[in-house]
Amino acid sequence: MKKIFLLLALIALFFGCKNEQAQTKSNSILTTTSILGDIIRNMVPEEIEVINLMGPGTDPHLYKASPSDYVHIREAQFIVLSGLHLEGKMAEVILGLDGEKKVKELTSSMTTEQIINSDGFADGHDPHVWMDVEIVRWCVLKLKTDLIKWFPEHRKAINERSEAYILKLGRLNREVLSILNEVPAERRIIVTSHDALNYFARAYQYEVRSLQGFSTAAEFGLKDVTALVDFIIDRKVPAIFVENIVSDQALKAVQAACQERGFEVALGGSLFTDALGNENTKANTYEGMIRANAITISHALKN
Repeated sequence: MKKIFLLLALIALFFGCKNEQAQTKSNSILTTTSILGDIIRNMVPEEIEVINLMGPGTDPHLYKASPSDYVHIREAQFIVLSGLHLEGKMAEVILGLDGEKKVKELTSSMTTEQIINSDGFADGHDPHVWMDVEIVRWCVLKLKTDLIKWFPEHRKAINERSEAYILKLGRLNREVLSILNEVPAERRIIVTSHDALNYFARAYQYEVRSLQGFSTAAEFGLKDVTALVDFIIDRKVPAIFVENIVSDQALKAVQAACQERGFEVALGGSLFTDALGNENTKANTYEGMIRANAITISHALKN
């Protein structure tokens, strides 16, 4: 069934919807995730429109491209993906268009040492790189060159905005480090639904444990719940965290299981992992998302 859908999507992409309103957008960039869209908007002037396929709160692991998404892809001249197989089959379609469109993966400039390996993904790499602000700074610096090549008439603005954003990210990284350093070393354990925080943990010297592994699509059972409960009690973890893209029911079950064994563990709040928060939240930008996560983690674990 998936193969049939992909075939139909490709047909729509190349042959369908060819009407007068399906004009090629030469002064816009198509991005996939809400996080990536915000990063790009900070790098380019307002004259360049940034179009997102996935909105706030959308789980990229479970996202299924719609026919309208493929129309956007067909119309776009410039496309930026997150990369490291985060976008799955959709990435394969887009990367196959590299000869006729300008396509770039944000993570393509990362070094082997920067990438966290994981058997949980198709290509063996953890794609959640945005959780490390320093890696994002690196990627922004490298992507700036491509954006200037794509839009040479906006060279000055792209260069100035990108450099300002790099400095802003540097300040953010120092702020987050200061907030997270308030937590005693023995309490620096983040327990959440899935392993979206490994880059975050490596950057800020925390430990992470999850119920579902690296992907929200992964299955888990009673054995996984029991193992996580044992870990929480053994390490005296004071709080566990739900995520904005995942139901909180599983971790509430973990909390209840801990209580049945006489250990009280709090729900420390919701972390923004694979998508930005809605407009009415403080996590509606990449900067706000990372800062909100740091504050939530520190507040729940330090006391």
